[in-house]
Amino acid sequence: MMRFAGMLAVAAWAACAAGGGLEVVYPAAAENDADRLAWLFHAQEKLRRHNNAAVAKLEPAEAVAWHRSWFRPRNAALSAAIVATRAQVYPGPAPKDATGDHTVPWAEARAAVRAKADDHADLAAVDLDACFTGSAPRDTLVDPAEDFTTYSEVDPSGHIDLYESLVDVNAIAANEDCYAYSDKGAAHFGNFTHYVKATYISGGGQNTNWHYPLFWGVSNVVNDWGDWWSNTREALFATFAVRSSTSTERIYLWSAETADYDYAEEFGVGTPYWFTASRSSTLAQLDIYTDLNRTIVFGTIDAAVVEGRTFRYVFAANIYNAGLPETSTLDVENLDLNEGGAGAAVVQSVQHARRRRQ
Repeated sequence: MMRFAGMLAVAAWAACAAGGGLEVVYPAAAENDADRLAWLFHAQEKLRRHNNAAVAKLEPAEAVAWHRSWFRPRNAALSAAIVATRAQVYPGPAPKDATGDHTVPWAEARAAVRAKADDHADLAAVDLDACFTGSAPRDTLVDPAEDFTTYSEVDPSGHIDLYESLVDVNAIAANEDCYAYSDKGAAHFGNFTHYVKATYISGGGQNTNWHYPLFWGVSNVVNDWGDWWSNTREALFATFAVRSSTSTERIYLWSAETADYDYAEEFGVGTPYWFTASRSSTLAQLDIYTDLNRTIVFGTIDAAVVEGRTFRYVFAANIYNAGLPETSTLDVENLDLNEGGAGAAVVQSVQHARRRRQ
């Protein structure tokens, strides 16, 4: 087993949507791409644990400021390096396993690292102070949430209710086109940072079937996300994934055009999560949090995006129309596209108004 000791400066990676500035520094023992990828997973997990321990000792406003200035740019630098390195270790389209599940070795490797104790030798050997060189960019603050009552729907069976800052998705099924979206104009989304809250409430696939309800996405095609994925459309999106028969839950980030995806294991059904979805150049990243202020990190997943790609539509609900009867119920709340406006306090306290669209 490799022990991570001695550091070696290597190529710079894009740090975050705000402009970059940090370079990842690898240990000298990481002599090839497989070793570097293993070290990156350990460094990202140690960064997550250090962040969560640190913010627990701070007042909320201090925790937000510290997390955004210290954790986020470092985490983005690691994610960019992970996406670039895993493309060398695992070339070609992301695989499916023998049962048709969307399962990839890099997500399983990350889960194995997450299961390690704090004193495990490979985690203990990571020196966070020596992992980066350069300067971190400043993160931006959030602004008012999207008004979902202005969104368009394709909803033939009445599964989606739109309120001002809440999308109430009730028993959305994988046997019809059903989605809510907004047309922001051609080439609207380039590099971006979006914020959204989502809660998977109930449902899931039966037997060997999975159910994949979307809670955030950008695309250049208005259709169900099964069309995006099957036809490598220009789309980037995040979904829950549940298979009730095996009590398995995942959160996925999908990049259809590059046929790339990643996932985090074992989210809590009925538990709210706060997400930061960002894109910088060829890196897409989904940071997952368990608190309103987005300081306590559940995990980070990432995917490759075509350089220069822009997107027109933003989606707040969608489903893979696979002709299956499985259903899911979820809430999507407080989508903030981070595009200016009156702004908000550093510590968010956004409440949705349940005003039914007439």
